[in-house]
Formats: sequence, structure tokens, C-alpha cells
Amino acid sequence: MTRIHLTCMTLGSIRSLSAAVVAGFVLACAWPMGISMAADQEPAVRRVYELSPTDRAAMVKAQGVLLKAYANARAFDAAYQAALADFESARLQATAAYFAYVPSLRYSESVLEFERQSRKTTALSIPLFSIDKIGTFRSADSKAAQAQATLRIREYELLARVVTAAADFSQACESLRTNEARIATLTGEADKAQREYELGQGTITDQRDTQVRLDQARATQQSLLARKQTAARAYRTITGEVPKEADFVLMRRFKRLAMQDLDAVSQAAMSSNAELMNAYSALRIAELDHFRAKGALAPEVNYQISKSQTAIGTNDTQGIVINFPLQAGGVLNVFSSAYAIDKAKAAVRQTEMQVAQNVERFHTLVSAGLNESNIRLQAIESAALSVVANEKSFRGGVRTRLDVLNAVQTQFQVNEDYVTTLLALAQNVMNLGVQAAQPPEEIVLDLQRLLFQ
Repeated sequence: MTRIHLTCMTLGSIRSLSAAVVAGFVLACAWPMGISMAADQEPAVRRVYELSPTDRAAMVKAQGVLLKAYANARAFDAAYQAALADFESARLQATAAYFAYVPSLRYSESVLEFERQSRKTTALSIPLFSIDKIGTFRSADSKAAQAQATLRIREYELLARVVTAAADFSQACESLRTNEARIATLTGEADKAQREYELGQGTITDQRDTQVRLDQARATQQSLLARKQTAARAYRTITGEVPKEADFVLMRRFKRLAMQDLDAVSQAAMSSNAELMNAYSALRIAELDHFRAKGALAPEVNYQISKSQTAIGTNDTQGIVINFPLQAGGVLNVFSSAYAIDKAKAAVRQTEMQVAQNVERFHTLVSAGLNESNIRLQAIESAALSVVANEKSFRGGVRTRLDVLNAVQTQFQVNEDYVTTLLALAQNVMNLGVQAAQPPEEIVLDLQRLLFQ
């Protein structure tokens, strides 16, 4: 690096020095970038949705177990706590970029061999023109936006883990209750078959068929108990609390959702989706890195005030310092950063297509799942009536005991199908909300009303 020191007597006054500082700062703010995305075109990123502790506690108390689980997970989950630390670190790094163009003060003390005495040097360097510092200064907003988008992605990942854990525990409890009811029903049928056989009114086949179904249900009960315990442990690992079975009873009622049309959801997703905002910020940062790489080949101008003290006396200097970087790898860095821009642009296009595809897919699945869950709820009522009808037909000699057992099996199977469909609908509602950049707390409230209220 070649340094040229020019003594500048015309900048000796304080007024002129202040003008130089202001000029350098304005240059950092207004220097033409020559990149594809202008500053005023940078996508806006919504700030991280936060509630005050009082408001959050009130919402938890009013809205039920699912929001409470999410609030507990935010305070307990280790992965999310690490994400918060990463966010604070990235936020401070973005803040530090704002200070790239502020003056720097350096103090040194040395003993030179030819002087054989101590020399103390204090130097104040005021940047006037530095493309590297300009690029660093202008990347602050993009780095802050990227940090917020990344944290929002981590919040959605935490939400997905909480909802999955709650859904698994709820489904395990529902399956267990359904199987207990199946055992009770089959026990009654087995007793009836045994009495009828002993009275000569039934066959050994009816008695054996009923006993087989009963033994199968009892065996299934053991695996369902283990499944419930596993789901409870997974829930506790995320939230830090043991789930209560009474809090996760699914509502058997017809579902209605106030859904926006596909165009409105797509527009919200393309303007605020966290993955897309993260990709836009990464592209902006890549373009600024390319700008800085090209600027590394340009001179850097600073106004420097230096004071050097020795035993002999004091030497004061001030003037403009021009640094000419002569680095062989500078040109290669320019080409490398250009390829990084191409990669970031490709990532943006891929993310845009993926978001659009996900919005359309989840919107369709939510609409279909809503209709399917209501139809399956009707099927539960129909299956119950079918059991009664088959029992009467059996008494009238029209149906066999096997027909009754099949009707009982169908009754409990349609109930399990309803639970599976409803929980799948909840997952799709959550995924659609994530794609549309809906705040996590609002998604939790929607799921609470859908499942448990």
C-alpha cells in the first residue's frame, strides 16, 4: 500500500474541518451505488412481533392452552434461546455498520532504535472518501432486516415444533380414549355372545369372533399408552411443562374459517414472507459486497491530525492522507463477489417460486380439509346410527354378529379419521399463516379456536 501525505493548510480552521466531516458523511449516504437494487427499492421487512409481558400473560390466560404452550416454549426452548442470542449479535453487528464512517482515534507509544527515547503518538483520522466504508455504512439496514427476518423464521420453526408436539399428544389421547371406548363396547358384546352361546341362542363362531376383536383392542391399548407417554415427553422437552390430557380434548363441532381469497394471501406472502425477506436482504448485502470489492481498488482519502511527543519536543501535523491499495487479489475478489450476486439472485427467484407454490398448495389444502373435517364429523353420527341399526337387525335375524362387530369397528375408525383430518387441517392452517407472514401469536389463536374452543 502506498501512502501519500499532503499537508493541507487550507483546512486548518475548525469550520473547514467540520465541513470536511459533514461532506464525508453526506458522501457515504448519497454516493451512487451503481447496483441493481436502489436504496428506496429495498423490500420493507416487518419488525419482529412482540407483546409486553402483561399483554402476553393476559392473552395466555384468556385464550387457552396452545398459546400458553407457545409462550412457555419461547422462554424454555434451547434452540429458540440460541436464535435470540444470534439475533442480538446480528443486530449489534448491523448497528456497528452505521459507525463505519465516524472518525477513529489511535494512540501508540514506541521506542525507536535510532532515537533511543520514547515517542508517544496520538492520531485522529477522519474519513473523507472510502468506498469500503460507504458500502459498510449502507449495508447496516440490510443486515438489520436480515437479522429480523432470520429471527422470524426461527419463531415459525418454534411454532411448528409446539404445534406438532401438541397435535401428537392430542392425537395420542384421542386414540387412547377411542380405544378404551372400543374395549368397553367389545367387552359388552363379548359378554352377550358368551351368554347367548351358553343359552344355545348363539354360535361359538360369534363368541370367538368377538373375543378376537376384544383381544386386539386390549393389545392396541398398550402401544397407545406408550405413544401417549412419548408424546408427553416431547411436549415437555419443548415447553418445560407436563401436558394435561383434559386441555387437549378436540372439539366435535362444524368448523368455519374466515379465509381470504388466494390473491390476497399471495400478495401478503410476496410482500412480507420471512424467507423471501431474508433472500432479498442477502441479495442486497451481496450487491454491497461487490461494490466494496470494486472499491478496494480505489484510493481512500482521510483527513488526519497527528501529535507526536518526545523528550526533545512535540511535532503536530495535519493534512490529507491518500492511501492507494495495491493488492493482487483485489481484481479476483471483484469477480468472486459478482458470482455471489448471481447466486443470491437465483436464491431470490427460487424462494419467490417456492413461496407462490406453497401459498397455492396450502390454501387449497385448507379449503379441502375444512370441508373434509365437516363431512367426517357427519360420518361419526352416521356410524353411531349404523351400530344401533345393525344391533336391531341382528336381534331380528337379518344381520349376523360379525356385521355388528364391523359396524362397531367402523364407528371408532371414523372417529380416528376425523381426528387425523382435523389435526392435518391445523397443520395446513399453520403453514398457510407462515407463508402469508401472519404473526405467530395470531396463528396460535386461530389454531386454538379451530381445535380446542
